[in-house]
This record gives sequence, structure tokens and C-alpha cells, in this order.
Amino acid sequence: MSRVIRISSESGPAFRRAFIATVAIVALLCAGFAALNFLHGPKLESAQVDLARVVAAPAQQLRLFANQPVASVNPKQVTITPAAAFTVSVAADVIAVQFTEPLDYDTAYRVTVDGVTNTFDDQAATLDYGFRTGAPKLYYLDRGIPGADDRIVRAGLTRAGQDVVYSAPGIQEFVRVGELLAVAVAGADESGATVSAVRLVSLTDGGVETLNLPAGVTVGELHATDPASVLGFTATSAGDPLDGDYDRALFTVDLAAGRTLVPVAGLDGEPLEVASWLFVPGTTDVVAQTRDDSVVRSAVDSSGATAIVPLGQFDTVSGISTDGAVLTVTDRYGSIALDLATQKQVRLPPSDFEGKPPYGGEAIARGDGSRVQHIAVFDEATGRFASYLVLDDGAASRVLYRTVDDTGEIGRFALSPNNQFVAAEIVPDVSARESDGNALNPRATTVTTVIVDVESGALVRSVDGFALGW
Repeated sequence: MSRVIRISSESGPAFRRAFIATVAIVALLCAGFAALNFLHGPKLESAQVDLARVVAAPAQQLRLFANQPVASVNPKQVTITPAAAFTVSVAADVIAVQFTEPLDYDTAYRVTVDGVTNTFDDQAATLDYGFRTGAPKLYYLDRGIPGADDRIVRAGLTRAGQDVVYSAPGIQEFVRVGELLAVAVAGADESGATVSAVRLVSLTDGGVETLNLPAGVTVGELHATDPASVLGFTATSAGDPLDGDYDRALFTVDLAAGRTLVPVAGLDGEPLEVASWLFVPGTTDVVAQTRDDSVVRSAVDSSGATAIVPLGQFDTVSGISTDGAVLTVTDRYGSIALDLATQKQVRLPPSDFEGKPPYGGEAIARGDGSRVQHIAVFDEATGRFASYLVLDDGAASRVLYRTVDDTGEIGRFALSPNNQFVAAEIVPDVSARESDGNALNPRATTVTTVIVDVESGALVRSVDGFALGW
């Protein structure tokens, strides 16, 4: 049986004095410890950073949580190793270090903030935090041996090892949409015409569902937004497109909000028919080149309503910078960097290469003003053109990749989301090229993809396949 001890009015004066003194001492100790805590300056209690997003998108934050409110911090107090562009802000007990660009993959970073004080005095302290960024899984299409199932393979960026996440005959192309793979597969309908199916493959449990497409169409140019869940593709009626309902009509579907296909409308309200298209990174906006070579930007909502901005007429759309700011296009005179915010155009003549004027091909701009570009240089000794993939800063270019003995072909290429690597599709020997016989989107049986570190030019990995996604 528990007892409750009560201090009655009859307790002795000595006891009451002792009790009051004890309470006072405890209060003084608590106040002393609190004062000591503040006099020693702020301490780091915890930190928060998304190790996956910080390598995939700009403007990601490291948040440092102090044990007391913090006075303002200026950029000179912050050191990041290895160096990275940033801004810094303070809100109460949180210091937010925002990285301007995505960080490098699989890299140990240390962020140190010197001279941090609280809002009551100038007792300075240093807050220090280290973290290691994540490394992406790569996905690519390997059509392998003729007659065997095509395979979508998952692999590490620099480490050996791979696994097959989906296989089927007739895989045209695929794109990752969050934890799903959208896979376009070619087959024959009841009449024998080649048509497409789009299958959604779960990366978590392997489940497969089929997207409900318009009847009798082939699809192409699958793209997806990041980090949203919107899938887009073109649809063309099988047979003669002029006799069908669709001729490269652009559709989108938000896979997080159902499975309803939404046609992207043009200025006339009809489905937009495109020669090529892509999403603007970090948004659900699309940039599309129409049949008359007009290039437009379209903000698409879930109903299909659009706000179309004409960007001009160009021969091709090469690509878009990973920050979504600069579209690279071409006209008869060469490549152009088109600022999507201001529509300002800057010509991109290829820099001299080893003292020779090259012929410029496809280019993709980077956030720092440089670009990765495919160039060709005439070799007077052999009477042939040598093909290179280069990094061009506007003053000089540096080789990123060249095929062995110039017998191969450099095809499509793309930058990693953090601009650290470029992945290029290579046919090693053009003279021995054979088609894989795929009904839609046929490729050479020998196509491989090389992954090159842009800063060092080092080859970090190659895989037997194409359509590599990060």
C-alpha cells in the first residue's frame, strides 16, 4: 500500500528551511546549466538531407538543427568539402544550406559552419556535419540474342553486378516513373498489323498491368517527369496514319492519379501532333516540335488544358539542360542555346578542335554554360571524318569519347541528372552493323552504352544495351 508524504503546517521550521533551500539550490543549478549551455554557444543536435534527391535535383537542402536559436549566418562562415555552390539561411534553431546544383554521386561531403552564435550573446561555436550521397541504379534495354526475350536490366553506376527486372519479346523502349517501369512492347493484332502495348511494371513487387491505349496504335518517345509521376508518349494509328485517328499525337497520364490518358491539345484544340518532344525537367511542362518545325512549350494540367508558348521554328530539338533552363535546338547554321525563361538565343559554334574547325552535331547544354557535343573532324591523311564526343566551354573542347580506330559510331547521348556523367550509345564497328530485327525502334545488335565522367574524361562503365535511364 503506497503512502503519500505531506508537509503539514506542524512541520518544524528547520525542515521547512531545509526544503526551501534545496528547491532554491536545484533551481540555481538548472539556471546555471542553462546559462552554461548558452555560454558555450550552439551545438548541433541533428541534421537532415535527402541523400537521393540531393544528387538528382537542384535546390536541395541540408538542414542543421541546433540546440538553441541561432543568429544570422553568412556564406563566408560555411565551408563545403568538396566544394559546391550554395546559399545559406537561418530560421530559429535551423541553419539551411541549399545546394545550387545537384551534388556528385557516391561522394563524402563535409559541411562546416564557423562562428555560429545564439541570439543572446556572441559566444561562437562550430557546427560540423558529414554525409555520403547516394548512387543511382541504372536501367537499360538489352535485346540480347535474336529470338530470345528482350530484357530490362538494372545495374550499379561503377560497381559490377546486375539483375533483370523485366523481360518480354518485342520491347521497343521503356522509361522509369517513380517505382514503376513503363514498357512499350510491339506485337501483332488480330489482323496481323503491328501495334503497341504499354505495360506498367512494379519495381517493388514485380506486378504488371497494361495501360488502356486507343485501339490499334503504336506508341513511341516515352518520357516521364521527375519527381512527379506523369508519363508521356506519342500514339500513331497502325497502317497508314493518314487513314487513322492519330499521327504522332501526344498523350500524358498521371500514374499517381489514375490511368486516364489525356491528349495534349494544340493551339487549335486538337491533339498536338509532334515530330519530337520532351518534358522540362522538374516540371510537367512539355517542349514539342510540331510537323511544321514550330517549337512550343506547353504547360499541361490533368484535364489536358494547355498554355502554349511559341519558341520559334527550328530544324531539330537536341535536348534540354538538366535544370530545365536551356533548350538546345538547331537550324541550318548549327546549334543554338535557347533560354526558356527569356527566349534569348545564343549560337553555339563548335570550338576549334586541335587546331581544326569541326562540324558541330547534337549538343546538350550544362548549367555552367558548357555543353556536351557530338563533332566530326576531317582527317586529311585518311580522307575520312573522325567522330568525337566532346565537352566544349565555348573557347575550347576536350575529348570525352572516341571510338576505337574511328570504326564506330556515336549515337544518342544524355547527361546524368547531376551533370557528372554522360551516357553515349556506341556501335563499335559500323561495317559489321546488323539490325536486331525489332518491328519498332530497331537497333544494331552490337549497340553498347558507355558512361564517361565529364570532368575527367574517364570511362567508368559500359553495358551491352541502350536507352539507359538514371
